[in-house]
Amino acid sequence: MRLFLGIWLSAGARDHLAALISSIRPALHADDRLAFVRQENLHLTLLFLGEVRDSMAGRIQKVLSGLDAIGFSLALTGIGAFPSPAKPRVIWAGISPEEPVRALYQRICAVLAPSGFSGEKGYHPHITLARVKRLGPASSLPLRLNRTKVMPLPLDVSSFSLIRSELTPQGPLYSTISSFPLRKVL
Repeated sequence: MRLFLGIWLSAGARDHLAALISSIRPALHADDRLAFVRQENLHLTLLFLGEVRDSMAGRIQKVLSGLDAIGFSLALTGIGAFPSPAKPRVIWAGISPEEPVRALYQRICAVLAPSGFSGEKGYHPHITLARVKRLGPASSLPLRLNRTKVMPLPLDVSSFSLIRSELTPQGPLYSTISSFPLRKVL
C-alpha cells in the first residue's frame, strides 16, 4: 500500500484554503491545466513513505506509537509555488513557524531510519493546493500568485497520522490508518 505521514487540517483550515483556491481559479486561462487538491484531502505532508508492505506498516505504527513529541501551534501565512511563482509546478500554502514541523519531521526520520526510511534533503513544510500540469502562454496565474494575500489562520497541531493513498482516475483517496498524539505543552 502507498503510505505517507501527515498532519490533517481542521475543517476551518480546509474551508479557509478552499476559499483561497477559489480566489486563484479566475486567473486560469483556457489553456491552463491544474489538478487542485480536493478540500477533504488538504494536509501537511511530513514524510512520503511510498509503497509499503502490510507487515512494514505494522512496524511503522509500532515505532511511531512510542515517539515522544510535543504539540505546537502554526499559522497559514502565505501562498507560493515550486520551483517559483514565475514557473509553478506545485502551488502551496505556507506555514509559520516552520521550526516545530521540521523538528517533528527530524524526530520521525530518526526513529524510522533503522527501518529503511529516510527523509528528503531540503524538506520544506507546506500544504499542496494544486499541481500544475501545463500553463498556457496567456496565463495570468504567476501574476495572481504574486498578488494573492492570505489571511493568517492559526492551526493547533495535536497529532499526526499514517495515511494510505489510493490512486484512482478521479484523484487520490486518503484514509487514516493510525493517528499519533503529540504531548500537550503544560
